Amino acid sequence: MTLPADTSQLDTITLDEKQAMLAAIIASTDDTIISKTTKGIITSWNPAAGFT
Repeated sequence: MTLPADTSQLDTITLDEKQAMLAAIIASTDDTIISKTTKGIITSWNPAAGFT
């Protein structure tokens, strides 16, 4: 999924479509992305993180 060239159209994209776009970006990037709790516990990561 790609973003529309006219960003004013972003208001018409559903929440599910926005979540799908963000998930695709996170899954396809070569950069490590992790999420942590406020106590520093890693709760999720993308494939680039290399955790197994």
